[in-house]
Amino acid sequence: AEAQEATERRRSSMANMQTRKDDVQQNPNNMQDTRQPQKQMPIHNELKIGRNDPCPCGSGKKYKNCHGRAGAEELA
Repeated sequence: AEAQEATERRRSSMANMQTRKDDVQQNPNNMQDTRQPQKQMPIHNELKIGRNDPCPCGSGKKYKNCHGRAGAEELA
């Protein structure tokens, strides 16, 4: 008798936990979004000078051999 009551309680509690299609269609705003909000990526506006690109100072050299070299003065 006690086993049957426990089984019956378990079934009724499981039935209450299930979401029915009718419930969702009647109250679509009742559902909560459980996904994590996606983080936005930072926006980079500055163009990067590649090591093998021509130096923007106008010398005609590659950037790595001109202002990209260690110890060279910085471009303004």
